[in-house]
Amino acid sequence: MKKYEAPIRRKVLSGAVALAAVVTLVFGIDALREGLMELAAVDLSVSAFSVGIILAMRRMPRSMVPNWVFVAVMTSFFIYLFVSGGHGGTGLLFMLFIPLTTPLFLGWRAGVAVSLVALVICAGLAARGSVVSPFPGMPEGALLASPTSAV
Repeated sequence: MKKYEAPIRRKVLSGAVALAAVVTLVFGIDALREGLMELAAVDLSVSAFSVGIILAMRRMPRSMVPNWVFVAVMTSFFIYLFVSGGHGGTGLLFMLFIPLTTPLFLGWRAGVAVSLVALVICAGLAARGSVVSPFPGMPEGALLASPTSAV
């Protein structure tokens, strides 16, 4: 990483972590209110991890460890949302954040590598039929681009 990139990357990461903490807290409370206990527990734990990452960033201002921890937590969370369908069936949309943000937080090579690993995991889970379909009328575990769904 170039010297001038570090402060910019840290500011963007700080904003992203703070936003993740607030958004997952709101979604966790909403999931609790609707009785989705598993999703609420995952959302609230991601919010707690985000607060911990903010504190770690203050204690280790030049370390890349908070970047890696944040990317690992959020990638795992987005894969969980991909598999479970998320709250209201929006889980598939969150997968778009992984390739868009990981190069920014980790650097180009590491970000692309993490994005490819997440893609392979999601493709494997989708091929196994483990993905909950959020679309009405589409059977559980059906892929959008499968040859049988075009009939």
